[in-house]
Amino acid sequence: MARKRSRLRALVACVAAASLTITWRLLRRAPVAPAARAPSAPRVAHAPEAAALLPSKRKRATRDVPRHAQRTFFAQPSNGRMATTLLGLGWRRAERWQDAELLWYQKKTLIDWDRVKPWQLVNHVRAEKHIGSKADLHHRLEGTPAAAWTPETYDLKDANARATFVDLAAREAPRAAGEKPRWLLKDPIVDGGNGIEILDAGADALDAAGGLLPDHRTKLAQRYVSDLLLLDGHKFDLRVYWVVASFAPPLVYYYDGTLRVSLSNFTADGPRDKAADLTNAAQQKGGHSSHDERSRQAMSALWALLARRAPDFPAWPADAAGHVKCEIRRAIQEIWKPYAKVLRPQGPDAFVLFGADFMIDEKLGVHLSEIQSGPGLPTNTKAVREVVEAMIPDFAAVVLAVRDEPDAAHATAKAVAQQRGFELLVDGAAAPAPASCEGRRASWLEERQELTMR
Repeated sequence: MARKRSRLRALVACVAAASLTITWRLLRRAPVAPAARAPSAPRVAHAPEAAALLPSKRKRATRDVPRHAQRTFFAQPSNGRMATTLLGLGWRRAERWQDAELLWYQKKTLIDWDRVKPWQLVNHVRAEKHIGSKADLHHRLEGTPAAAWTPETYDLKDANARATFVDLAAREAPRAAGEKPRWLLKDPIVDGGNGIEILDAGADALDAAGGLLPDHRTKLAQRYVSDLLLLDGHKFDLRVYWVVASFAPPLVYYYDGTLRVSLSNFTADGPRDKAADLTNAAQQKGGHSSHDERSRQAMSALWALLARRAPDFPAWPADAAGHVKCEIRRAIQEIWKPYAKVLRPQGPDAFVLFGADFMIDEKLGVHLSEIQSGPGLPTNTKAVREVVEAMIPDFAAVVLAVRDEPDAAHATAKAVAQQRGFELLVDGAAAPAPASCEGRRASWLEERQELTMR
């Protein structure tokens, strides 16, 4: 009897083992879910010094990103610098933007905002068009401390502003021989300097009866800054960059840019062409496709110019370069304030790259020309190519550090940004004093703010 029970137990064990084997084989042959079949990201080697800066792959995004979309991107242009950077960091390219976790668009007008999902991380925000509008920028900065950095401006669509400008224009003394132009008329929706008209005097905007010409009623009238510092007889301005690496909470950084230099000599005798007064690439010979190295120069050219010209201007501060750096950074901090509640991401977070153009006069006054929403990223000259090819990977490293870090303090992202050459301007509700402003008297800023607020 015991022998029969032993045989029975052995038979049951054999049947159970066979059943497990069959089940295992069936499971191995079962079709794999589409999300699990997604190809793994390519592996890339990184320099040892950069390894510590790369976001941890073990951390999960705080947004509820579908499994199939995690660590995927969609970029326009598809083979631009950001796409190359993300591929190098092991991200996968999505064929459709709807399937990508991260969206990068050079032209924000291509974004279908009504279909963007909350879990998608986009490099623009829907209300961004406001800060890129010359008219909107003027109205939001008017009466704020930021207005200290903007030239005198009148929105001619506004009846009161139009009446003030007409009165100023009518009372102006006749233009003297050799005098610089007095006004710029700007079309607020046209870029590249194409919508700018240079007026020798305000009277040029008026009709025979002393009223504003009808064609000018949609323009901005802005005071021409006539005493600008020149670079070997050529006008220039600064195209610098600032980024919002996160909106939750705000994390805003400054990044150096280049000098945009007019190819026409501003001091030459005889009539000047429009390109002598404007530094926009579109106004220079060859336009955006020009490879003339003179049109873009490194920021080091400005510091060398200030050192060279300092003996001619004894009233300049001892550290002229530090003064200019401080003003630019303070200006961006003040510009951000009226837009902090306007620029909101559609989902939990977003990131944005901005440009800003500044002019410098012979008294070292810094003047804001405009803000670029989605600035161009040309690589046609050495100076700008070096900036763009460094900035985009640096920006990506900071953004991905924010993405991989659920802590709202952004401690890792801040460390990455500092290592990558970004300067912190806004940290949540705080605006830390820029390093270039440390130990510098703030009276010049306070005086300008008082004048603006009167």
